[in-house]
Amino acid sequence: MNRQCIMEVIDLIREDISHETMRSFAISPEQPTFAALRFYATGSFQQVTGDIMGISQPSVSRIVQQVSTAILRHAGRFITFPVTVPQQQSVKEGFMKRCGFPNVLGCVDGTLVQIKAPPIREDIYVCRKGYHALNIQGIFDSRKAFLNLVVRWPGSTHDAFIWRRLLEGLNRILPDGPPGSECLNGETCFKSGDNRPAEVPMLTVIHIIFLREHNDIVEKLRS
Repeated sequence: MNRQCIMEVIDLIREDISHETMRSFAISPEQPTFAALRFYATGSFQQVTGDIMGISQPSVSRIVQQVSTAILRHAGRFITFPVTVPQQQSVKEGFMKRCGFPNVLGCVDGTLVQIKAPPIREDIYVCRKGYHALNIQGIFDSRKAFLNLVVRWPGSTHDAFIWRRLLEGLNRILPDGPPGSECLNGETCFKSGDNRPAEVPMLTVIHIIFLREHNDIVEKLRS
């Protein structure tokens, strides 16, 4: 993060943390923000962050929780799924310009974020890789900006289950489907990730070709 971005974060949450900061920590609003951002960026022990910032480890722990809560209060201003026609058209144009793929409203991916073993039902948080984690799934646009983020499922939750629940949520937002998603000439349509092509032998070859094209586009998006 550059200096301007850091100052924008400070200004964003200043009112949320000023009172608590002065009452509990007796330091300026800037210092807890710096400490929390350093902790996010490095993932180091809180004691190390505290030593660098001149703050005790217990204070770092409280600061990280406080700043995280303050940032979360404003998440809705920055993480929003396109629901209006102009918003959707802008996202579609971004994907079309970057990778030549039409009518895309977002790309979905997931990741496992390691956590400490929780005191209650810790077993359901053990992921397929053998450690305790949250299974997080998000949707992003062609600029790699998040449009939707789901941070609620324990590590053992299957990706397909999270995907289905995500679709249910999007269907509530877009009950008639996104504009431009209608099939042409009455043909049957398939969502990305749909398992029906595997059930129709003639579609297997087409699906393989689709996957090759899909992988090429993913490489372009990652570059």
